[in-house]
Amino acid sequence: MDGEVAPGFENVRDVFGQFEADAGDGGYAYAAWHEGRKVVDLWTGSTGSGSWTAESTPLWMSVTKAITALCIQMLSDRGKLDVDAPIASYWPEFAAAGKQDITVADVMTHVSGVMGSPALTDMVSLDDGTGIDQTEQIVKLLADAPPVWEPRTQAGYHTTSYGWILGEVIRRIDGRTLGAFFREEIALPLGATDTHLGTPVEHHARIPTIHTTMWPDVMPPEAREYLEHVLETARDADSPAGISCLARNGVSVLDRLPEVFNNVPGRVAPLGGSNLCGPAASVAKIFAAIGEPDGIDGVQLASTESLEKFAEIRETRDDVVLHVPIARALGYWRNKVLTPRPQAFGPNDEAFGHTGVGGQVGFCDPKARVGAAYVRSHYTAFPAVPLLLNGALYQSLAG
Repeated sequence: MDGEVAPGFENVRDVFGQFEADAGDGGYAYAAWHEGRKVVDLWTGSTGSGSWTAESTPLWMSVTKAITALCIQMLSDRGKLDVDAPIASYWPEFAAAGKQDITVADVMTHVSGVMGSPALTDMVSLDDGTGIDQTEQIVKLLADAPPVWEPRTQAGYHTTSYGWILGEVIRRIDGRTLGAFFREEIALPLGATDTHLGTPVEHHARIPTIHTTMWPDVMPPEAREYLEHVLETARDADSPAGISCLARNGVSVLDRLPEVFNNVPGRVAPLGGSNLCGPAASVAKIFAAIGEPDGIDGVQLASTESLEKFAEIRETRDDVVLHVPIARALGYWRNKVLTPRPQAFGPNDEAFGHTGVGGQVGFCDPKARVGAAYVRSHYTAFPAVPLLLNGALYQSLAG
């Protein structure tokens, strides 16, 4: 274990040190900011080529979706985008196949039904990620694709299409790719120079190797049954879940995360749903900055007014891909639990952020003025450690 904690946060370090064995063959990191200052920055384990360090830049999987939402929020704040306007008003080709009335908000709340298509699935190899970096071709396929259900009639996790659709909306409005917008408008102003959304090849040596998901023996039977059901439906190429997860031949992208994201195509593409890459301290700083009234280091990413709008819950129906109801705001998941399970983002209902497959977590709590992030490289089907670390963090704040 390495890193540092501010005075008064020693119990977070103590909890972190109790679970180092949970890193498996990989490593993990946890960081938190409070009232604009870094209070926790810890890491442990292996990257696959050496020890995890402060310079290691892991992949954050679907935590990325919250960062993409932040980019949309910033454009909305500047009057360049209306989330309730049809996507076709910014991207005319998207109107094809009955999608003319689908709004930006419909995609951000996972109710648009635009999950993908057989042609898109055939384009992306689950053996090595080949094709996943062909963004221009992929967004053309999504523009041609019909929704898999009548828009707004149900909710289902847009596992891969979320990032491609919103990334193209950003490019049509701003002229920059999602990766360039994030880099120039968020990462560099905040001093998170080690953070990318789509990482250039010259930085890949700092990305920890992703390992096949662990299924711990301590995992409760009901949790195991639930996740096995999610994976089973995601492998059905004819289901919304399978289309969302690029399923073919009895497997989905959820079964092939190491194959896709340990290779160049899965790392270089600006995948707004999955491949944010950076240290925990930098990602936690970004989440903290969203909720700080005056920003951090003189950088205010978005207004208080837009925060209220984007953090408002818009969707709570049962998700046909994830098979649980989720309290969704505009691209952010809220901390309001709709089924009996622990809160992922600390104790406060006001918190929002996103989780990622295998145990990744990033969130902002504007009430406590906290931003925190946890990431690991040996993925797990039962991510209890970030919940324990968040508990220790809030105990420190209370103390």
